[in-house]
Amino acid sequence: MVVRESDIAPALNAGAQYFFEYWYVIRDAQTPYSSMGYRMLSNFHKVLGGDGISSIWQFDTGDLSGGPVVNAWSPPPGVVAIDSDNIEIATPDGHARIVVRTHALGGGKYHYDYAVMNVDFAHAVIDPAHASDDSSVNPQGLKLLSNVGFSRFSVPVAAGVNISNLTFADADANPMNDWVATIADQHIVWQAPDGNTLNWGTMYAFGFDADQAPNSGSLALAMTPPDAAALPATAADSATDYVATTLAPVAFILPTILPALSRWSLFAISVLIVLATLLRRRRYRQT
Repeated sequence: MVVRESDIAPALNAGAQYFFEYWYVIRDAQTPYSSMGYRMLSNFHKVLGGDGISSIWQFDTGDLSGGPVVNAWSPPPGVVAIDSDNIEIATPDGHARIVVRTHALGGGKYHYDYAVMNVDFAHAVIDPAHASDDSSVNPQGLKLLSNVGFSRFSVPVAAGVNISNLTFADADANPMNDWVATIADQHIVWQAPDGNTLNWGTMYAFGFDADQAPNSGSLALAMTPPDAAALPATAADSATDYVATTLAPVAFILPTILPALSRWSLFAISVLIVLATLLRRRRYRQT
C-alpha cells in the first residue's frame, strides 16, 4: 500500500482521523460485511532509520470494529442522524453504499459530502458463444468481455437551486482521470472517464454547496457496459441505473395522507379548517 506522506503528516492535517479497513473476501458469501472490519489509527510519527537517511512511519491502532469503515464516518442504518445518512444498494451483481453528510454554511447555504463505496459490485459481460474453445480450459464455453463497476453518479437538485464548489476525489492524485461533473435537468451528474470506473473494493468522494436544505431525494448509481457496437450479438448488454433514497438538495414534499382526494376536496377541507378556527376564536371571545 502506498500513501502520500503529506496525507498523514499531523502538521498538514489538523483534526483528521485515520482508519485501516480489513476485508477477508469469501467467495459466494451471502453478505460481505461479516468479514469486514476497521481500526482507528493514531499517534502518527516518523522515525529515522539507522542509516540516517531512510525513515518509517509508525502509529498506534485502536480496537477492531465490524463492518465497513464508512460506518465510522456516518452512522449505519438504524441510527438516527439528522445531518447524515448511510444506505445500501443491493443488486444481483453485488453491493454498494452511499453515505452522505451535510452541514450548514450560513447564509442559507449547505455543504453536501457523499462517500460512494463499491463493496463487491461487478457487472460481468459474458459472450457464451465459445463452444469451440478447448473444453479442458473453458468447459462452459464462456468468455468474459468486461467486468466493471459504476460509471455514473447523479444527485437530484430542486428547481432554482444554485450549485457551487463541485468536488471529486478518487484514490490517486491524477486530475486527468477525475470524473467530470455537469448540471442539467435538475441533476448533478458525475461521469467516469475511460479506465476509471468505481470498481469493487473502492470508494470515491463527491461534494458540492447548495442554497437548499437537505431533504429526501432519489440518487442513482449507473453501470454503463462497453459499446454495444463492439460486442458480439450474443453478448448484448444495456446500461442500468440503481436508485436509492437519501439526503439531497431537493424541496420537502408533504406526505400524501389522502391520495384519493381530488383538488376540490382538499380545497373544501381547507375551508372547513378555516371556519372551525374562526368559530373557536369567536367562542373564546364570548366567554
